[in-house]
Amino acid sequence: IGGSEGDGMSGTVRLGIIGAGAVAVGRHLPAYAEARAAGQAEIVAICDIDQARAAAVAADWGVPHVCADVDALLALPEVDAVSICTPNVFHAAQALVALAAGKHVLCEKPLAMTTAEARAMTDAAARAGVVTAVNFRYRWIPAARQTSDLLAAGALGRLYHGVFHYFSGWLADPATPGAWRTQRALTGSGALGDLGSHLIDLAAPWLGPAVRVRGDLRT
Repeated sequence: IGGSEGDGMSGTVRLGIIGAGAVAVGRHLPAYAEARAAGQAEIVAICDIDQARAAAVAADWGVPHVCADVDALLALPEVDAVSICTPNVFHAAQALVALAAGKHVLCEKPLAMTTAEARAMTDAAARAGVVTAVNFRYRWIPAARQTSDLLAAGALGRLYHGVFHYFSGWLADPATPGAWRTQRALTGSGALGDLGSHLIDLAAPWLGPAVRVRGDLRT
């Protein structure tokens, strides 16, 4: 999101996790557990629409507070920052209330359902003066980091063309039930926002800012 670049967080950051599904369990919680071991972060609260699931995740990861909803989590004085790990349709509303509460925010991508929502979030982040970010985790995989280093060193020369593919087969099994990611009302932009946003995020620093955009989309 936007926010104030100079406003840092020092010491141990106390985190509240919004959403206890696969993104939180598979990505955010393991990363924060590593940060906790280094004395950089502490996971203090979690909430989910499914409280039983939130309680189970809290027990697995040693999270002391299980909250009934986002408002209850934000009301905890010990929460400095939040990770928003919910379906896309909830990102804007949850980020806006967290920013209004003065919390630092890490929001999963895609940031919002619409451009208007994203702009409202950006404006709120600037007003709040807190640290905000969108989680594009593929920036940090070794291949992506090495590519960035090679480009920065001039080892690849000038790039004129890039082709990016994202291969994902988890919906190919007919025995696998459809998930929220396959529902337009919950995701908004479909595969372009869910998976393509990773590729756009990588392409921008490697190839430079977009001058013109064209989209040919089909299922």
